[in-house]
Amino acid sequence: MMDPMRKFEHRINGKDMICAVLDQCYVMSVSVNDGETPYTLPLCFGYIPREDGIDFYMHTGADGKIVNKFKERPQVFMMTYILYHDLVKYYRQDYHDYRSVMCKGVVEEEINIGQFGREHGDAVQAMLKHYKRPRNHFDVPHYMWMRLWRIHCKWEDIDAKAESPIDRIEDVPFPGPNDPIDDRPPEYERIYVTKYPQKPYENSLPGAEAPAPAVEGPAAISANNIEIECAWDDDPEHGHVDLDFYGLFLKEGRKMERRYDLVFHKAPASIRTTAVKFLGDDMENVLGREAMEADLAKLGEDYESMALCLSVYDAPGLNKCLGCVKNIRVTIKDKTTGEPLMRSTVKASMDGKQAMQIGLIEKSGDSWMFIPEEKGYDDWRQPHVFAEYGLVSWRE
Repeated sequence: MMDPMRKFEHRINGKDMICAVLDQCYVMSVSVNDGETPYTLPLCFGYIPREDGIDFYMHTGADGKIVNKFKERPQVFMMTYILYHDLVKYYRQDYHDYRSVMCKGVVEEEINIGQFGREHGDAVQAMLKHYKRPRNHFDVPHYMWMRLWRIHCKWEDIDAKAESPIDRIEDVPFPGPNDPIDDRPPEYERIYVTKYPQKPYENSLPGAEAPAPAVEGPAAISANNIEIECAWDDDPEHGHVDLDFYGLFLKEGRKMERRYDLVFHKAPASIRTTAVKFLGDDMENVLGREAMEADLAKLGEDYESMALCLSVYDAPGLNKCLGCVKNIRVTIKDKTTGEPLMRSTVKASMDGKQAMQIGLIEKSGDSWMFIPEEKGYDDWRQPHVFAEYGLVSWRE
């Protein structure tokens, strides 16, 4: 499994999008372990997408260091990229951008002529296709002596990224010298409100909820290592509503300073502070339950408070609002023991509201307070909510 991408909007999502990036790249750097120092070699490649991943095909000479390494069937790390750099013709309001694919895999087989039926021919054709050469455009003597290898990478071990957010295949290629200037702005806002499920949703119904002391006003939090759970109940009239729980890290005056000052399903680990971790979307875990864990001692180094927010995913498209669910509440638990410390239930009517602040966790001297301060917002999109906390610029 590849490590989560910190700046999540750079990630290119979807198998077709990853393949579209590969189609723009012509050299793959392959790294193998060579004792204490990695050994890296740039290789031409072709590929065939499979249900569980991608088979990459690469050829080498008859012998050499990389051949000896490949014979050991090693694990490899591979990377390919394409760079755009034009000081005259801007692309998406900038002169610099890139696409890259990184993956981990295993050298599975040397593909010998006749040994694996048609695979040798299919592999050669995959390489020719990748370089936009006709099917018969190969040198027969070269074809006979070169060594051909298959490296398999599982989808979960493949990641792709770009400088500016993209999620359409037609935006993968960079403009050519005769193409018009593409002056569309980077779509940072939309990347925060679009979900990219990588697997079918698997979820279960919630179990019984442990009792917790009810709070209706500011209350001191008695543990630094806490779990903050947001829960809601379905209304049979509306069915299950996909709500998203997230935290915004605020500085003096309860202001959000940067777009990365948050934690949610796309950014499960905070990158400005190591204090908070999002524990998963309810659609992939327990319906109507989302949570995050926090080490408040670490959060206090840089931030004054954390706003606990809830949004209805795609509210206008699904014709839903927070009034379509019942009994919205937030529970704070001692992470070490699992004991519920307090629970606050939303009192204000949220009919017609697409997002809300459920409460705040705020620094008070050397300790922390939970403040059940409720605010409703008309727009479910996170960038709209960011603006409610003073974020005005996407540039850093």
